[in-house]
Amino acid sequence: MTDQKRAKIPGWTYLVMAVTAAMLSIHLHARQSVMLPSYNPADDTGYFQAEDALQYRYARMLANGEAVPFIDTRAQYPEGLKVGREISLWMEQVTAFTSRVLYGSPPRPYHTFVIFLVCVLSGVSVLACYLLGLSLGEPPAALAAALLFGVCWIGSTLTTAAYGFQTFALPLLFFAVAALAAALSEGSARPGAWSPPAAAWAAAGGAALAIALVSWHFTRFFLVSLWLALAYAAWRSRGDEPALKRLRLCVCALLVSCAAAGLGTAVLRETAFVASPAFLLGCSLLACLTLRGRRLASLLLLFGLAALWQAGRESASYGHVYSLLWDKLRFALVKPADPLKLSQEARLLWTGPFDSPQLGYLVFSFLPLALAGAPRVWRFIKGPPVKEPAGALCDALLLIYAVGTVLVRRLAPVLAFFICLASLRRGGGRSNTIRLAAGLAALAFFESLKTAAPQSPLNLVMPLAAYLTPAGGQPEVSIVDERSMLEWLRRHGEARPVAAGFGVSAAVLAYTPSPVLLQPKFESAAIRGKSAEYLRALYSDEDAFLAFCRKYGAKLFVYCVVGVLDETADGSRYMAGTTVLNESMAAVRFHFFPEKLRHFRLLYEDNGFRIFAVGEPGAAHAARRPVYDLALFAPRRAEGGRLTIDAAGAVRRMGDSEHKLLLAGIYFRTGRPEKALALYEEAFSIWPPDERLKLNYDRLRSALKAPETRRAAR
Repeated sequence: MTDQKRAKIPGWTYLVMAVTAAMLSIHLHARQSVMLPSYNPADDTGYFQAEDALQYRYARMLANGEAVPFIDTRAQYPEGLKVGREISLWMEQVTAFTSRVLYGSPPRPYHTFVIFLVCVLSGVSVLACYLLGLSLGEPPAALAAALLFGVCWIGSTLTTAAYGFQTFALPLLFFAVAALAAALSEGSARPGAWSPPAAAWAAAGGAALAIALVSWHFTRFFLVSLWLALAYAAWRSRGDEPALKRLRLCVCALLVSCAAAGLGTAVLRETAFVASPAFLLGCSLLACLTLRGRRLASLLLLFGLAALWQAGRESASYGHVYSLLWDKLRFALVKPADPLKLSQEARLLWTGPFDSPQLGYLVFSFLPLALAGAPRVWRFIKGPPVKEPAGALCDALLLIYAVGTVLVRRLAPVLAFFICLASLRRGGGRSNTIRLAAGLAALAFFESLKTAAPQSPLNLVMPLAAYLTPAGGQPEVSIVDERSMLEWLRRHGEARPVAAGFGVSAAVLAYTPSPVLLQPKFESAAIRGKSAEYLRALYSDEDAFLAFCRKYGAKLFVYCVVGVLDETADGSRYMAGTTVLNESMAAVRFHFFPEKLRHFRLLYEDNGFRIFAVGEPGAAHAARRPVYDLALFAPRRAEGGRLTIDAAGAVRRMGDSEHKLLLAGIYFRTGRPEKALALYEEAFSIWPPDERLKLNYDRLRSALKAPETRRAAR
């Protein structure tokens, strides 16, 4: 096909196909979300966890027309969380506004609407990927790259059971990069570097980034990476004055938008954003692009002094992030066996999505996705990189987030976005473009299969990832147990203030009327200190924990079994700096010896949680559930009350037993009750059952024996 014939293909055709790819992504992600065991269309209890649950509560309040207090004492009892200053409500306000526009009154339960809104936002990321691809390559390849990102498994982690700030802000950040690339690319500029199209794209990118900056605290770190990438693009464009003018335009647009957000919103004024290193770095970049000699040196010195003046406030708000990164580098991304070698800030944050990814996780996330970047690597080896500013911008961001993902697992979806676009380039010819688009489409096909059925035996990446992933000894609490605990608090908690770990507290706050002492948003130094104080008290004696509860007015305490059983470096014991248990510890008594408690009375228990009344004398109690029976943990006592238990072995046996029980349920539902009964017995031989499981087993055995009894009677 000649260039003249190819030009007849209208641009709107590719746009329609890009929208179709976005809709496919929305469908796939929504399907993943509603198929989770935690999803119940009639009840939102327990679906969102941790930070997502905290934010979901605010969105639900706003949708119902409730006023969110400026100081929310329920979210951080009794001193209160400064809503709008310590955390942003932009995402929740957009969610509530959208539901009111579409439905008039918010749908009930509200979580299904939030799930689909999050998935729709993920579709915006697909369109941003297509837009960025147009600046880097030809439309067919850009379309295939957008499709690949829309269906890849690592992209679905942004939407599955998620309502985090990143689900709202990342599409804006991706669009901001795409708009800046459009402003930088040759095709966006009419005769003159300051033409309206380039300026419009730069302004749109700045506006999108400003909204993300107000919505998500991580955006300031993304902004730093953007400044570095723009600096690299400027270095690659040295001597090309039109390209440098467009770069100055983009930097100015970003600075104006960020300054407006920093001065116009309380959440950024609270941290003096316009004097932060993230903003001053952009000012320094603009100075380097426009000035020389003494003027440049004077301005850089001024910006440096401003950053030093801001250091104290920056440390209060983001010191935990800097502390985490420093400790990760000090210990080569591996947590030391002795938790006290880490700072308290790093122990609190170095867990979950802030862990460094294991090799198995990287393999599962980026195979076969990483093959999308192979042409870029090959061109880098064969010749010099492309000098085009938009391409240099994306190359730098790809490298930055490759390093960032090694440091923090949470950045993996951002890396995936740039990997999908890594192979795009202009001037490759029609045949090369078609081959590239076909290759990316083939990768999208395999990634969509992996996303739709990650546990399928046809997913060939799973066995390799499982082989490379070490066996974990971290216990997990079932959603059934958590919902039971939350239901008890709803019915019997009487809205009394609750002390619990910051992960569980958010669910208590979102799904019960009880205030909580802790919340999981660590941007405030006060809540980080309070969380550390809670952990110290929990692993001290009972009197110390009672003093903590009385200091902050807790009337109920929710204990989670992982408090004692989790011996991994992600557990609360490690966060507290505790590796050795003692029988006098409050946590140990809550788990194994409630009858020895003098100031806490057991009110409720299931296999995952216990609820205690604070300040009431304990009562004699016999463990009715095996998870609280010390004899099953191979205990060894030493001098001074030191207690050693085989928690890892017990957790492994519980996991093996649960696996057998899961298989038993499958066999029973498929009409093989004899096999189900045998699996029940195998499970019970590994780990003793609780009363509910015994009852299920007895019913099944009675049902199987009834026909035999009738035959014997005849």
